[in-house]
Amino acid sequence: MEIALIAFFVFLVAWTCYAVTISQGKEEFLCQDCRFNDPELCLKVERPRAILCTSYRNDKESVQESEYKR
Repeated sequence: MEIALIAFFVFLVAWTCYAVTISQGKEEFLCQDCRFNDPELCLKVERPRAILCTSYRNDKESVQESEYKR
């Protein structure tokens, strides 16, 4: 049982490290390079320090690309 818990813990640590490396934004917070980084465009309470956001769009990404991904 202990081996299973240790293996599970190692998996969670590895998965977390992987998830951090493939994060959406290039900066520390998503809002720093988001197209909607404006108080009038984004009303989320996480703004301006969001690290996860369903509305995040890279400011250099074209509108057509973001619509295609939906």
